[in-house]
Amino acid sequence: MYNSLTGTVTFKDRERLHLTLAGVEWDLAISGSTADGLPERGSEAKVFTFLYHREDAMRLYGFASAAERELFLNLLQVNGVGPRLIMRMLSAATERDIRAAVQAGDADALARVPGLGAKSAQKIILALRGKLPAAQAAAGVETELVKALTGMGFSQREAAKAVAAAVQASDRQDGAHDEAFLLRAAIQLLGASR
Repeated sequence: MYNSLTGTVTFKDRERLHLTLAGVEWDLAISGSTADGLPERGSEAKVFTFLYHREDAMRLYGFASAAERELFLNLLQVNGVGPRLIMRMLSAATERDIRAAVQAGDADALARVPGLGAKSAQKIILALRGKLPAAQAAAGVETELVKALTGMGFSQREAAKAVAAAVQASDRQDGAHDEAFLLRAAIQLLGASR
């Protein structure tokens, strides 16, 4: 029905986003990861959407990237896992971290999410392991980029933050993860922050 909305951010916290578009202010439920990836109030933002509809409720969810929305939809298919729990998961860890934990069968990493016990973590792994696109290749590229940036004299922390921001920006554009593009983008972000 709706793939995405692009408008002006009028309100943002760790759980909700108000986006004004053509005179209509949309109220979207978002995760902490999405909140981190969106610009501040008064800026234009593109948000990928999903309308969750049940007999007793209708809620529009927003995501900073199409990959995050795809993970949300995959998790939603797991019996006993609802949208609120998924949004808590996406607030506690990045979309890539969740994919990597599922692929690796790391129930302990998933169980660190508030409200998600070991039993539910195992259920998610059993339902989705091998069915999610691999996060390991992307994670390997990110690790190499962080190493390259630390070799250039940047701290581990600022390098990791810049690489994550570059990847998120790439996700918003077309999902491509060209290593050279990501390195240039990360260097630009680091240069702007100094």
